[in-house]
Amino acid sequence: MTAGDRNAARARRGPPHPLRGRQRQRVATAIAARFRSGETVAELAAVLGRRHDTVLRLLTEAGIAFPVVLPPETTDEDTTRILAYWHRRGLSAETLVDQTGLSSRTIRRHLAAAGVAPSTSSVLSPRAAALAGRQYGKGSSIRQLAARFGCSYTTMHTALVAAGISLRPRGRRPSTCDQPPNTTVAT
Repeated sequence: MTAGDRNAARARRGPPHPLRGRQRQRVATAIAARFRSGETVAELAAVLGRRHDTVLRLLTEAGIAFPVVLPPETTDEDTTRILAYWHRRGLSAETLVDQTGLSSRTIRRHLAAAGVAPSTSSVLSPRAAALAGRQYGKGSSIRQLAARFGCSYTTMHTALVAAGISLRPRGRRPSTCDQPPNTTVAT
């Protein structure tokens, strides 16, 4: 069974169980190693079947420092480079606003100067879109994928269509357990 199969099965079962104690430490350490090797927060969230915020918390617990500190003597070029680095690593523009104290307009200006899409909520990387497409094909819903990748339903829908994924019809699939029981009484 591949990781994608496990994730699809987990998605069908519902939300994952809470991580506590040693298991939480092991998972945090494992995803920290993957993050250091270049995987983004959105990709880790999708693989784990956890929310974007949960992955950020686990990475922080594993010792990954996210506070984006801009010393007072930082030049505009350095600020652009630092913000672009953290944005590419998975921090949203909104998180950068919270952590730096800069305005959202300033953050967007720096990210645009670095050639980075200023909002992770409106664009998924091609790698993340491909991963989402595989999980969608295995049964995950667009809402489940959006929660895992830390984006909106519309963003996920747009990314799947742009990746050439044929979407299932909306709504629940009929199930035999939705049928009313036979109410005839034998005499």
